[in-house]
Amino acid sequence: MSIFENILFDPSEKPLIFQRKKSHLHARIQWFPGEEYAASLLCHQFFARSLKRKECQMLCGCSYFGSSITLGTDKESLYLEYFDQKKGIVGAALLSQSLEQEQTLELNNEWVRFLLRKNIFEQKLRWFSNQKLISERLGIAEIRLAACKTSMTSGYRFFPVFGFDAMIPKTLVPLLPDKLDRCQTLLDLYETELGKTWWSTHGCSINVKFSLEPGSRSQHVFRQVKNVPREK
Repeated sequence: MSIFENILFDPSEKPLIFQRKKSHLHARIQWFPGEEYAASLLCHQFFARSLKRKECQMLCGCSYFGSSITLGTDKESLYLEYFDQKKGIVGAALLSQSLEQEQTLELNNEWVRFLLRKNIFEQKLRWFSNQKLISERLGIAEIRLAACKTSMTSGYRFFPVFGFDAMIPKTLVPLLPDKLDRCQTLLDLYETELGKTWWSTHGCSINVKFSLEPGSRSQHVFRQVKNVPREK
């Protein structure tokens, strides 16, 4: 049996079951002090079962060995924090449930640090591909994140490339040139080079969403990006 099939934790047992089998191929799982039980209850509330080790890794975008993932709670949400000291990469994910009983995944990929300068786009593509794949398997409806515009980050113009979308802020609509006056969302802008250039210049920090519904515009854009041939 694959160690992925082993239960990570189970609130029906006391003490909690933890996957203790050592492996250098997978992330080390731990908890924030005193939050083991509450985190396991949230897992069962969201998914009617425990999360598996590989699922925790993929929710954080983790595909690296020798890393660690710490689980905890943030109000009524499940919090996962990923850290790889060797590669200098950090990330986090927040799982919550809406009033309609739909799970949403909030990411802080904006603050993921990559020390390797080569092929940054490919690294981010693999990172988000992991998160998207496991989110679909877990039945999560939507992925959200804050796409920021700061001196250190440019997520506001990067994440729409992957299919994240949002309404153009009302304060910026009057600034749209005539050729873009019918655009209402970021993905509308990203259909043309003019729109991309305009948003790069006038855009701002913005909360964006990726719809995991089959056939959604987000899914269509992501498939196009993933299938584009790139130099190795």
